[in-house]
Amino acid sequence: MKRKQNLRPRLGPLLSSRSGCVISIIFFDSFCIPVSLYAQAAQPKVPFIDVPFLRTLFTVIVSAVVGFVVARLTKRIRDSRIAYTETTQRVVLDIHEELRKRLKLLYEEQEINQLTTIAVTFENIGTTLILAQTIRIELPESAKILDFRCVNPARELRAELLRDGFSDNQGQVLIGHFDRNQQLQVSIIASSNGPVNIKMYPSNDKDSVALVEKSRSKVMDEREQLTNFIRSVLAYIFLGSLAQHLNTSFRYQLLILVPQILLILYMLRLAYPISRSIASGITYWAALRGNALAAQQDAPLQAASSNTTRRISTRRERGGTLSGLRNGQSYNGHNLPEHQELAASIESTIDYIIRSDGISSGELEAKFGEIREFVRAEVGANSHFESPEEFDRIFEFIFTRTRRVDGGR
Repeated sequence: MKRKQNLRPRLGPLLSSRSGCVISIIFFDSFCIPVSLYAQAAQPKVPFIDVPFLRTLFTVIVSAVVGFVVARLTKRIRDSRIAYTETTQRVVLDIHEELRKRLKLLYEEQEINQLTTIAVTFENIGTTLILAQTIRIELPESAKILDFRCVNPARELRAELLRDGFSDNQGQVLIGHFDRNQQLQVSIIASSNGPVNIKMYPSNDKDSVALVEKSRSKVMDEREQLTNFIRSVLAYIFLGSLAQHLNTSFRYQLLILVPQILLILYMLRLAYPISRSIASGITYWAALRGNALAAQQDAPLQAASSNTTRRISTRRERGGTLSGLRNGQSYNGHNLPEHQELAASIESTIDYIIRSDGISSGELEAKFGEIREFVRAEVGANSHFESPEEFDRIFEFIFTRTRRVDGGR
Protein backbone atom coordinates (compact mmCIF):
# COMPACT_ATOMS: atom_id res chain seq x y z
CA MET A 1 0.00 0.00 0.00
CA LYS A 2 2.99 2.28 -0.42
CA ARG A 3 2.35 5.15 -2.77
CA LYS A 4 5.00 5.92 -5.37
CA GLN A 5 7.09 8.94 -4.54
CA ASN A 6 8.12 11.55 -7.07
CA LEU A 7 11.88 11.62 -7.44
CA ARG A 8 12.71 15.11 -8.67
CA PRO A 9 16.07 15.36 -10.38
CA ARG A 10 18.54 17.68 -8.76
CA LEU A 11 21.60 18.57 -10.76
CA GLY A 12 23.09 20.92 -8.18
CA PRO A 13 26.28 22.83 -8.85
CA LEU A 14 27.87 21.22 -11.91
CA LEU A 15 31.14 23.07 -11.71
CA SER A 16 33.58 23.73 -8.91
CA SER A 17 35.75 26.85 -8.83
CA ARG A 18 38.82 24.95 -10.04
CA SER A 19 37.16 22.86 -12.74
CA GLY A 20 35.11 25.88 -13.82
CA CYS A 21 38.27 27.72 -14.92
CA VAL A 22 39.52 24.74 -16.90
CA ILE A 23 36.18 24.10 -18.58
CA SER A 24 35.85 27.80 -19.40
CA ILE A 25 39.19 27.82 -21.22
CA ILE A 26 38.34 24.67 -23.18
CA PHE A 27 34.92 26.06 -24.02
CA PHE A 28 36.22 29.31 -25.45
CA ASP A 29 39.08 27.62 -27.26
CA SER A 30 36.52 25.54 -29.13
CA PHE A 31 34.17 28.51 -29.51
CA CYS A 32 36.38 31.25 -30.88
CA ILE A 33 37.84 29.32 -33.83
CA PRO A 34 34.45 28.47 -35.42
CA VAL A 35 33.25 32.03 -34.82
CA SER A 36 36.29 33.47 -36.58
CA LEU A 37 35.88 31.06 -39.49
CA TYR A 38 32.24 32.07 -39.73
CA ALA A 39 33.29 35.71 -39.93
CA GLN A 40 35.66 34.83 -42.79
CA ALA A 41 33.07 32.77 -44.68
CA ALA A 42 32.17 35.73 -46.91
CA GLN A 43 35.51 35.42 -48.71
CA PRO A 44 35.42 32.75 -51.45
CA LYS A 45 38.12 30.11 -51.85
CA VAL A 46 39.90 30.79 -48.57
CA PRO A 47 42.09 27.86 -47.51
CA PHE A 48 41.51 26.36 -44.08
CA ILE A 49 45.01 27.15 -42.77
CA ASP A 50 45.85 30.71 -43.76
CA VAL A 51 47.03 33.92 -42.13
CA PRO A 52 43.64 34.87 -40.57
CA PHE A 53 43.27 31.37 -39.15
CA LEU A 54 46.75 31.45 -37.63
CA ARG A 55 46.05 34.90 -36.21
CA THR A 56 42.84 33.63 -34.61
CA LEU A 57 44.56 30.54 -33.25
CA PHE A 58 47.29 32.72 -31.78
CA THR A 59 44.63 34.93 -30.18
CA VAL A 60 42.95 31.96 -28.55
CA ILE A 61 46.19 30.49 -27.20
CA VAL A 62 47.43 33.80 -25.79
CA SER A 63 44.02 34.52 -24.24
CA ALA A 64 43.89 31.10 -22.60
CA VAL A 65 47.37 31.47 -21.14
CA VAL A 66 46.77 35.01 -19.91
CA GLY A 67 43.35 34.06 -18.50
CA PHE A 68 44.84 31.13 -16.60
CA VAL A 69 47.59 33.33 -15.14
CA VAL A 70 45.10 36.04 -14.16
CA ALA A 71 42.86 33.46 -12.48
CA ARG A 72 45.78 32.09 -10.46
CA LEU A 73 46.88 35.57 -9.42
CA THR A 74 43.34 36.53 -8.45
CA LYS A 75 43.16 33.62 -6.00
CA ARG A 76 46.29 34.90 -4.26
CA ILE A 77 44.91 38.39 -3.71
CA ARG A 78 43.87 38.80 -0.07
CA ASP A 79 40.27 39.87 0.25
CA SER A 80 39.10 39.90 3.86
CA ARG A 81 35.41 40.72 3.97
CA ILE A 82 32.55 39.72 6.25
CA ALA A 83 28.99 40.20 5.07
CA TYR A 84 26.06 40.40 7.45
CA THR A 85 22.28 40.18 7.18
CA GLU A 86 20.01 41.54 9.88
CA THR A 87 16.40 40.66 10.72
CA THR A 88 14.59 42.66 13.41
CA GLN A 89 11.11 41.88 14.72
CA ARG A 90 9.37 43.94 17.35
CA VAL A 91 6.67 42.46 19.55
CA VAL A 92 4.14 45.30 19.90
CA LEU A 93 1.20 45.04 22.28
CA ASP A 94 -1.58 46.35 20.06
CA ILE A 95 -4.21 46.80 22.76
CA HIS A 96 -6.20 49.62 24.32
CA GLU A 97 -4.25 52.17 26.34
CA GLU A 98 -6.34 51.60 29.49
CA LEU A 99 -5.78 47.86 29.31
CA ARG A 100 -2.06 48.29 28.62
CA LYS A 101 -1.63 50.05 31.99
CA ARG A 102 -2.93 46.95 33.77
CA LEU A 103 -0.94 44.49 31.64
CA LYS A 104 2.64 43.53 32.41
CA LEU A 105 5.15 41.83 30.11
CA LEU A 106 7.68 39.71 31.99
CA TYR A 107 10.95 38.16 30.86
CA GLU A 108 12.49 35.87 33.48
CA GLU A 109 10.47 37.66 36.21
CA GLN A 110 11.70 41.03 34.94
CA GLU A 111 9.11 43.57 33.78
CA ILE A 112 9.80 45.05 30.35
CA ASN A 113 8.01 47.50 28.06
CA GLN A 114 8.41 46.12 24.54
CA LEU A 115 10.25 43.06 23.28
CA THR A 116 12.49 43.07 20.18
CA THR A 117 14.16 40.03 18.61
CA ILE A 118 17.20 40.49 16.37
CA ALA A 119 18.90 37.82 14.24
CA VAL A 120 22.26 38.67 12.65
CA THR A 121 24.05 36.28 10.29
CA PHE A 122 27.75 36.79 9.55
CA GLU A 123 29.43 35.17 6.53
CA ASN A 124 33.03 35.21 5.33
CA ILE A 125 32.71 36.23 1.66
CA GLY A 126 36.40 36.98 1.19
CA THR A 127 39.16 34.82 -0.21
CA THR A 128 41.22 34.27 2.95
CA LEU A 129 40.93 32.83 6.42
CA ILE A 130 40.07 35.37 9.14
CA LEU A 131 41.45 34.84 12.64
CA ALA A 132 40.53 36.45 15.97
CA GLN A 133 37.80 38.68 14.56
CA THR A 134 35.74 40.74 17.02
CA ILE A 135 32.52 42.57 16.23
CA ARG A 136 30.97 44.91 18.79
CA ILE A 137 27.18 45.16 18.55
CA GLU A 138 25.54 48.29 19.90
CA LEU A 139 21.84 49.05 20.39
CA PRO A 140 20.29 52.43 21.26
CA GLU A 141 20.87 53.69 24.79
CA SER A 142 17.21 53.18 25.65
CA ALA A 143 17.49 49.47 24.83
CA LYS A 144 18.64 46.68 27.11
CA ILE A 145 19.96 43.31 25.94
CA LEU A 146 18.12 40.52 27.75
CA ASP A 147 19.51 37.50 25.90
CA PHE A 148 22.62 37.28 23.72
CA ARG A 149 23.71 33.96 22.19
CA CYS A 150 25.05 32.13 19.12
CA VAL A 151 22.65 29.81 17.29
CA ASN A 152 24.20 26.36 16.80
CA PRO A 153 27.76 27.59 16.12
CA ALA A 154 30.22 25.20 14.49
CA ARG A 155 32.91 24.08 16.88
CA GLU A 156 35.63 25.08 14.41
CA LEU A 157 34.54 28.73 14.58
CA ARG A 158 35.55 28.99 18.24
CA ALA A 159 32.88 31.65 18.68
CA GLU A 160 32.44 33.47 22.00
CA LEU A 161 30.06 36.16 23.23
CA LEU A 162 31.34 38.81 25.63
CA ARG A 163 29.16 40.95 27.91
CA ASP A 164 31.54 41.75 30.76
CA GLY A 165 32.84 45.30 30.58
CA PHE A 166 30.06 46.48 28.26
CA SER A 167 26.92 48.44 29.01
CA ASP A 168 23.45 46.91 28.95
CA ASN A 169 22.92 47.87 25.30
CA GLN A 170 26.20 46.42 24.00
CA GLY A 171 27.79 43.04 23.39
CA GLN A 172 30.77 41.64 21.51
CA VAL A 173 31.17 38.62 19.23
CA LEU A 174 34.56 36.90 19.00
CA ILE A 175 35.18 34.54 16.05
CA GLY A 176 38.46 32.71 16.52
CA HIS A 177 38.61 30.83 13.20
CA PHE A 178 36.42 32.13 10.35
CA ASP A 179 37.07 30.25 7.11
CA ARG A 180 35.75 31.09 3.65
CA ASN A 181 31.97 30.72 3.15
CA GLN A 182 31.42 29.87 6.82
CA GLN A 183 28.48 31.43 8.64
CA LEU A 184 27.65 32.39 12.22
CA GLN A 185 24.20 33.43 13.43
CA VAL A 186 23.74 35.57 16.54
CA SER A 187 20.38 35.94 18.30
CA ILE A 188 19.54 38.97 20.46
CA ILE A 189 16.47 39.63 22.61
CA ALA A 190 16.20 43.21 23.81
CA SER A 191 13.80 45.47 25.68
CA SER A 192 13.22 48.97 24.35
CA ASN A 193 10.65 51.75 24.35
CA GLY A 194 11.18 52.57 20.67
CA PRO A 195 12.63 51.20 17.44
CA VAL A 196 15.93 49.34 17.73
CA ASN A 197 18.62 50.30 15.21
CA ILE A 198 21.63 48.03 15.46
CA LYS A 199 25.21 49.21 14.87
CA MET A 200 28.28 46.99 14.42
CA TYR A 201 31.96 47.83 14.79
CA PRO A 202 34.53 45.25 13.56
CA SER A 203 38.03 44.98 14.98
CA ASN A 204 41.01 42.79 14.10
CA ASP A 205 44.58 43.25 15.30
CA LYS A 206 46.12 40.93 12.68
CA ASP A 207 44.34 41.89 9.46
CA SER A 208 42.23 44.59 7.85
CA VAL A 209 38.72 43.15 7.60
CA ALA A 210 35.78 44.98 6.05
CA LEU A 211 32.25 44.46 7.39
CA VAL A 212 29.63 45.06 4.69
CA GLU A 213 25.92 44.47 4.33
CA LYS A 214 25.28 41.44 2.16
CA SER A 215 22.79 43.20 -0.12
CA ARG A 216 25.49 45.73 -1.07
CA SER A 217 28.10 43.05 -1.77
CA LYS A 218 26.11 41.28 -4.47
CA VAL A 219 27.70 41.03 -7.91
CA MET A 220 25.91 41.48 -11.21
CA ASP A 221 22.74 39.49 -11.49
CA GLU A 222 22.37 36.68 -14.00
CA ARG A 223 20.45 38.77 -16.52
CA GLU A 224 23.14 41.44 -16.65
CA GLN A 225 25.87 38.82 -16.95
CA LEU A 226 24.11 37.14 -19.86
CA THR A 227 23.57 40.50 -21.59
CA ASN A 228 27.25 41.41 -21.28
CA PHE A 229 28.26 37.97 -22.52
CA ILE A 230 26.11 38.29 -25.67
CA ARG A 231 27.47 41.78 -26.32
CA SER A 232 31.03 40.50 -26.02
CA VAL A 233 30.35 37.67 -28.48
CA LEU A 234 28.83 40.09 -31.00
CA ALA A 235 31.78 42.46 -30.59
CA TYR A 236 34.22 39.61 -31.17
CA ILE A 237 32.40 38.60 -34.37
CA PHE A 238 32.37 42.22 -35.54
CA LEU A 239 36.11 42.62 -34.96
CA GLY A 240 36.78 39.37 -36.81
CA SER A 241 34.81 40.64 -39.81
CA LEU A 242 36.44 44.06 -39.63
CA ALA A 243 39.91 42.54 -39.71
CA GLN A 244 39.23 41.10 -43.18
CA HIS A 245 38.62 44.55 -44.67
CA LEU A 246 41.64 46.35 -43.15
CA ASN A 247 45.22 46.44 -44.23
CA THR A 248 47.01 43.16 -43.55
CA SER A 249 50.06 44.88 -42.09
CA PHE A 250 51.17 43.92 -38.63
CA ARG A 251 50.18 47.26 -37.11
CA TYR A 252 46.54 47.01 -38.21
CA GLN A 253 46.34 43.35 -37.26
CA LEU A 254 47.66 44.22 -33.80
CA LEU A 255 44.93 46.85 -33.38
CA ILE A 256 42.36 44.09 -33.87
CA LEU A 257 44.25 41.44 -31.90
CA VAL A 258 44.44 43.38 -28.62
CA PRO A 259 40.67 44.05 -28.28
CA GLN A 260 39.93 40.45 -29.21
CA ILE A 261 42.20 39.21 -26.42
CA LEU A 262 40.51 41.56 -23.96
CA LEU A 263 37.07 40.38 -25.06
CA ILE A 264 38.02 36.74 -24.62
CA LEU A 265 39.40 37.47 -21.15
CA TYR A 266 36.15 39.19 -20.23
CA MET A 267 34.09 36.30 -21.60
CA LEU A 268 36.24 33.85 -19.62
CA ARG A 269 35.31 35.77 -16.50
CA LEU A 270 31.60 35.38 -17.26
CA ALA A 271 31.80 31.75 -18.37
CA TYR A 272 31.62 30.19 -14.91
CA PRO A 273 28.56 32.11 -13.56
CA ILE A 274 26.75 31.64 -16.88
CA SER A 275 27.47 27.91 -16.74
CA ARG A 276 25.94 27.79 -13.26
CA SER A 277 22.92 29.75 -14.52
CA ILE A 278 22.45 27.23 -17.32
CA ALA A 279 22.73 24.38 -14.81
CA SER A 280 20.11 26.06 -12.59
CA GLY A 281 17.83 26.49 -15.60
CA ILE A 282 18.17 22.81 -16.50
CA THR A 283 17.43 21.84 -12.89
CA TYR A 284 14.33 24.06 -12.85
CA TRP A 285 13.10 22.64 -16.16
CA ALA A 286 13.69 19.08 -14.97
CA ALA A 287 11.77 19.79 -11.74
CA LEU A 288 8.82 21.20 -13.71
CA ARG A 289 8.81 18.15 -15.94
CA GLY A 290 8.99 15.86 -12.91
CA ASN A 291 6.04 17.65 -11.33
CA ALA A 292 4.04 17.32 -14.55
CA LEU A 293 4.73 13.57 -14.71
CA ALA A 294 3.82 13.21 -11.04
CA ALA A 295 0.55 15.06 -11.64
CA GLN A 296 -0.29 12.65 -14.46
CA GLN A 297 0.46 9.66 -12.23
CA ASP A 298 -1.60 11.07 -9.34
CA ALA A 299 -4.61 11.96 -11.52
CA PRO A 300 -6.32 8.54 -11.09
CA LEU A 301 -5.69 8.68 -7.35
CA GLN A 302 -7.14 12.19 -7.09
CA ALA A 303 -10.19 11.11 -9.08
CA ALA A 304 -10.72 8.16 -6.75
CA SER A 305 -10.28 10.43 -3.72
CA SER A 306 -12.78 12.90 -5.19
CA ASN A 307 -15.32 10.13 -5.71
CA THR A 308 -14.76 8.93 -2.16
CA THR A 309 -15.28 12.45 -0.82
CA ARG A 310 -18.57 12.70 -2.69
CA ARG A 311 -19.66 9.36 -1.18
CA ILE A 312 -18.76 10.65 2.28
CA SER A 313 -20.81 13.82 1.70
CA THR A 314 -23.79 11.66 0.70
CA ARG A 315 -23.45 9.56 3.84
CA ARG A 316 -23.21 12.67 6.00
CA GLU A 317 -26.44 14.05 4.53
CA ARG A 318 -28.24 10.88 5.55
CA GLY A 319 -26.68 10.87 9.04
CA GLY A 320 -23.26 9.34 8.28
CA THR A 321 -20.32 8.76 10.56
CA LEU A 322 -18.55 12.13 10.64
CA SER A 323 -21.35 14.70 10.83
CA GLY A 324 -20.64 15.46 14.47
CA LEU A 325 -16.86 15.20 14.33
CA ARG A 326 -16.50 17.50 11.30
CA ASN A 327 -18.59 20.19 13.04
CA GLY A 328 -16.13 20.33 15.92
CA GLN A 329 -18.03 18.18 18.40
CA SER A 330 -16.03 16.00 20.78
CA TYR A 331 -15.72 12.22 20.79
CA ASN A 332 -15.16 10.70 24.25
CA GLY A 333 -13.96 14.11 25.43
CA HIS A 334 -11.32 14.48 22.69
CA ASN A 335 -11.81 17.24 20.12
CA LEU A 336 -10.49 16.98 16.59
CA PRO A 337 -7.73 19.44 15.59
CA GLU A 338 -8.47 22.80 14.02
CA HIS A 339 -8.50 21.31 10.50
CA GLN A 340 -12.13 20.33 10.04
CA GLU A 341 -11.39 18.36 6.87
CA LEU A 342 -8.91 16.07 8.62
CA ALA A 343 -11.57 13.59 9.72
CA ALA A 344 -12.84 13.35 6.15
CA SER A 345 -9.28 12.71 4.96
CA ILE A 346 -8.97 9.80 7.36
CA GLU A 347 -12.22 8.25 6.19
CA SER A 348 -11.37 8.92 2.52
CA THR A 349 -8.03 7.13 2.88
CA ILE A 350 -9.61 4.13 4.63
CA ASP A 351 -12.34 3.91 2.00
CA TYR A 352 -9.81 4.16 -0.84
CA ILE A 353 -7.67 1.35 0.63
CA ILE A 354 -10.66 -0.96 1.03
CA ARG A 355 -11.91 -0.39 -2.51
CA SER A 356 -8.61 -0.20 -4.43
CA ASP A 357 -6.92 -3.16 -2.71
CA GLY A 358 -10.05 -5.33 -2.83
CA ILE A 359 -10.02 -6.03 0.91
CA SER A 360 -12.96 -8.16 2.01
CA SER A 361 -14.83 -7.70 5.26
CA GLY A 362 -13.07 -10.72 6.77
CA GLU A 363 -9.60 -9.23 6.14
CA LEU A 364 -10.27 -5.85 7.75
CA GLU A 365 -9.46 -6.91 11.32
CA ALA A 366 -6.22 -8.63 10.23
CA LYS A 367 -5.06 -5.51 8.38
CA PHE A 368 -6.19 -3.02 11.05
CA GLY A 369 -2.67 -2.13 12.23
CA GLU A 370 -1.26 -1.90 8.72
CA ILE A 371 -4.08 0.37 7.55
CA ARG A 372 -3.71 2.55 10.66
CA GLU A 373 0.01 3.19 10.08
CA PHE A 374 -0.60 3.95 6.39
CA VAL A 375 -3.35 6.47 7.24
CA ARG A 376 -1.18 8.00 9.98
CA ALA A 377 1.54 8.77 7.44
CA GLU A 378 -0.88 9.97 4.74
CA VAL A 379 -2.77 12.55 6.83
CA GLY A 380 0.28 13.71 8.82
CA ALA A 381 -1.11 12.64 12.17
CA ASN A 382 2.07 13.45 14.10
CA SER A 383 1.83 17.14 13.17
CA HIS A 384 -1.96 17.55 13.58
CA PHE A 385 -2.78 15.56 16.73
CA GLU A 386 -1.51 16.31 20.21
CA SER A 387 -0.58 12.68 20.88
CA PRO A 388 -0.55 9.31 19.05
CA GLU A 389 -3.22 8.05 21.46
CA GLU A 390 -5.64 10.77 20.32
CA PHE A 391 -5.21 9.74 16.68
CA ASP A 392 -5.61 6.04 17.57
CA ARG A 393 -8.95 6.66 19.32
CA ILE A 394 -10.38 8.74 16.48
CA PHE A 395 -9.05 6.32 13.85
CA GLU A 396 -10.62 3.33 15.62
CA PHE A 397 -13.96 5.14 15.79
CA ILE A 398 -13.92 6.06 12.07
CA PHE A 399 -12.57 2.63 11.05
CA THR A 400 -15.36 0.86 12.92
CA ARG A 401 -18.06 3.00 11.31
CA THR A 402 -16.46 2.68 7.85
CA ARG A 403 -16.23 -1.11 8.21
CA ARG A 404 -19.96 -1.26 8.89
CA VAL A 405 -20.67 0.61 5.65
CA ASP A 406 -17.98 -0.83 3.36
CA GLY A 407 -17.10 -4.16 4.99
CA GLY A 408 -20.29 -5.86 4.00
CA ARG A 409 -20.05 -5.05 0.31
